[in-house]
Amino acid sequence: MVCHRRHLLAAALASRLLRASALDRSRLAIIADEAGDTLEEWISFARRYHLSHLEMRAIIQAGHPVMLDDLPPAELKSIAARLASEGIKVSFFNSALLKYTLPGTVPVEKEDWYENLYARLRLTPEILYRTRNERLRRALDAAHILGTNQLRTFTFWRVKDPRALYPRLVDLIGEMGEAAKSANMKLLVETEFATNVATSTEMRDLLALLPSPAIGINWDPQNSLVLEPDVFPAGYRKLPKDRIWNVQIKAEGLFGRNGKNKLPWGEILQTMRNDGYQGLFGLETHFGHGPANFAMSRRAMEEIIRLAGAP
Repeated sequence: MVCHRRHLLAAALASRLLRASALDRSRLAIIADEAGDTLEEWISFARRYHLSHLEMRAIIQAGHPVMLDDLPPAELKSIAARLASEGIKVSFFNSALLKYTLPGTVPVEKEDWYENLYARLRLTPEILYRTRNERLRRALDAAHILGTNQLRTFTFWRVKDPRALYPRLVDLIGEMGEAAKSANMKLLVETEFATNVATSTEMRDLLALLPSPAIGINWDPQNSLVLEPDVFPAGYRKLPKDRIWNVQIKAEGLFGRNGKNKLPWGEILQTMRNDGYQGLFGLETHFGHGPANFAMSRRAMEEIIRLAGAP
């Protein structure tokens, strides 16, 4: 009888601990265009997994991707209204600010997807740089219309010696942070292997030079693996925890690819929860194209829900 009671008490304690370590689904999201090509497909995905948030980035129009901050405000308002009608909020706006070659530099890394997009739109690095303030205003306005106060920036395509660019990055991102602060927005720098802030050390050192309360981190550890094999736990420990405001998870990190690149996401979720992280975890599937990628999004979201213990 005593033994049976001990088992019951142990089971009850384990159940309480599981509930205490779980992440509610209100803390989970997906970049909408990873869930489908259309607004209604995004909503269907959110319904299927009982998600209350989506991240925003792009939409397919006339067979081509269009970044949402390139849409007319009326179209953005229509998207925002449709999401609101379903009780879906936008947690983060994935703008592509500073994701191009800084004029006068020679990149050693680029991303073909963005380069092809710029080529189709006839946007040279010089045009992108010259219009950077206008593009920032459009991104801030888009985030505001969509109902989020967080948007993303990058740090230009990666050069051989990224640290040589830090003074310019501090000036440029510092100015962007001031604009974001004036608009009651937050600017999140993303870790990205093809840009000049790819590793945890680089992020830590850049943000040390950017103390603005409007500038933080969009942490995507999968992006760092190319240059930082121990991105967790060693890399994570280097980051200023109070400045991590959004986290993104790739399918490759959940399942690996060709037997490599799997990250311990169950441990990461629990560690960040214990460290007091209050932001969301957004799925950026990034595992192929079209229907195959959308199918992987479903599989990946189910795995995130399992690892998070989300009821």
